[in-house]
Amino acid sequence: MSAAEKIQKNYISVEEYFEMEKHSEIRHEYYDGEVFAMTGTSINHNRIVQNLSGVLRPIFRPRGCEVLLESVKLEAIKHFYYPYPDLMLTCDADDLDAEYIIKKPTLIIEVLSKSSVLNDRVAKLRRYKNIPSLQYYLIVSQYEFLVELYSRVDDATS
Repeated sequence: MSAAEKIQKNYISVEEYFEMEKHSEIRHEYYDGEVFAMTGTSINHNRIVQNLSGVLRPIFRPRGCEVLLESVKLEAIKHFYYPYPDLMLTCDADDLDAEYIIKKPTLIIEVLSKSSVLNDRVAKLRRYKNIPSLQYYLIVSQYEFLVELYSRVDDATS
């Protein structure tokens, strides 16, 4: 086997990814034709996500919104990037009728793990900025008292 064959990656289409996910017992994120298995989380990570959901649900559910946890896929970049954020809030009618994929979240929350710090703070932030409906991206550390809130600012000039 040549060196080029050893580093060649197996790319799959978005359609193949969706079909694979329907039958998989574990979650996978999709990025530009590559599929990455999601790792498990710590109990502390899980507690933080549940607590945040518990705070948000009573506020937003009466307004017709939905708070979705870890196992719901996001179309961050159509046909290119499909992650599973730790928590999403959507009030969009199409999202509320969706079966598997959220496309217009208002809020995304990621809880940092030691392996996700760089990805959550840099790569995901850069990609999430391109979601027109997204107003807030909240990053929560599970190792220190630290939260980072990124919010969309209306840059239209009057």
